[in-house]
Amino acid sequence: MIKKLYTVLLFLATFPAFSQSDIIKNGIGFGCSASASYSLPVQHMTRLLINRENQAIRKLLYSKKPANQFLAVFVMEKLKRKRKMILNAKEVERIPQIKNSTQTVGICLGCSYWDKVPLNVLFEKLKKHSQYLGGKDWFRHHYKYFYNR
Repeated sequence: MIKKLYTVLLFLATFPAFSQSDIIKNGIGFGCSASASYSLPVQHMTRLLINRENQAIRKLLYSKKPANQFLAVFVMEKLKRKRKMILNAKEVERIPQIKNSTQTVGICLGCSYWDKVPLNVLFEKLKKHSQYLGGKDWFRHHYKYFYNR
């Protein structure tokens, strides 16, 4: 009996680690865990932005991963505002579809905030959400020092 209880407690104690790991691999994070590292999708988008791979960024609008879709919309709209990208008709049509999507995406901030939210909620509250502020700083830094050199 005690062995079964120990097994259940061990499983429950490690369960959040699995979800945190999933967010690091597939979610949006501009400063996750104690190390304040980028999630893998943010790392990937960072490389694309630094290398000015606009075509690859555009393709992420059609990714199966909601984090990639979010980041593509976020970056493309920023680049459009800076007159570094012109959106085609398909992209103009696709962006609202992503913004209204109910697909959930994992988000993290530091070592204590881990959550999953639908894309439409994240975009709706974007300007107030911590991910927006982290993303805004992330974009500003990489655009200034790498993209716009």
